[in-house]
Amino acid sequence: MEPSPRTGEGYKTMHFPSMPLYPPPRPHRQIAIKKYLSLEEEKMKVCFIGMCGHSKQAWRTLKSRPDVQLCGVAAGSHHENMVASFDPAIPFFTDARQMLDTVRPELVILSPVFGLTGGWIVECAARGIDVFSEKPVASSLDELAVVRAAVKASGIRFGAMHFLRYAPAFYEAGKLAREGAIGGVRLIHAQKSYKYGTRPDWYA
Repeated sequence: MEPSPRTGEGYKTMHFPSMPLYPPPRPHRQIAIKKYLSLEEEKMKVCFIGMCGHSKQAWRTLKSRPDVQLCGVAAGSHHENMVASFDPAIPFFTDARQMLDTVRPELVILSPVFGLTGGWIVECAARGIDVFSEKPVASSLDELAVVRAAVKASGIRFGAMHFLRYAPAFYEAGKLAREGAIGGVRLIHAQKSYKYGTRPDWYA
């Protein structure tokens, strides 16, 4: 089938494994890539801002895909040391806003210092760039309202890095709870343990 730029027919839609896109793709604004690539410009252009959270999981996935072009990386703030974080073959930008305006990516993987995430989501939304963001997506309820309004007004697709939410075991447990298989849920207790270590002061 010859791909159609209007309907998206014959195209495949980009997504992360086990990570549904939200909101659902719309025919007039899909992140679409031709099924059979022949030209470099037909690849999806992706940039990274920051490397403080789980963005390395997205990095490993995207780097191995032939239908993705990693076009640039930049720190989300001066707190981040990006020197050893990325492939030196990928262009590094000292100014993330300049990267967004110069490269004009279709998707940004966002993982800056956690308190700055909301501001960068708004920056990307203002440029019509889809975002896959580390959590938390905002540092206050007021900022969350601003982020929500920016995403809604721009029409971009936005997803957060809730990887475990869509892991098979967690997804099935949520499904059973929603279906009433275990009755009314009154209390959930969970724990995820980490090895002892050190973190910069700004994590506190």
